[in-house]
Amino acid sequence: MIDPTTCERDYSDDETEFMKAMDRYKRENRRPFPTWSEVLEVLRSLGYRRVAETTELPGRGAGNAVAGVDASVTTPPPAKG
Repeated sequence: MIDPTTCERDYSDDETEFMKAMDRYKRENRRPFPTWSEVLEVLRSLGYRRVAETTELPGRGAGNAVAGVDASVTTPPPAKG
C-alpha cells in the first residue's frame, strides 16, 4: 500500500494513482523491479498518451533532450560527397 504521508511533500491525485497502479502491477506480476517498458505499459493502462510535442526534462540539467539522448548519437552523419 502506498502511504503518501511518508514523503516530505504532498502527492497529487495523478501521482497517487500512478504509485498505486505500479504497486498493484508489481504485486500481481511478482516484479519488484519492473522494466521501463513495463512502467510505460502501466502508464498507458491509466490512459496516458502523447498528445503534445516533447519538452526539456525537468531537473538540474538544462538542455537535456526528453529521451535523455544526445540527438547526434541517433542522427546518422551526413553522407560524404
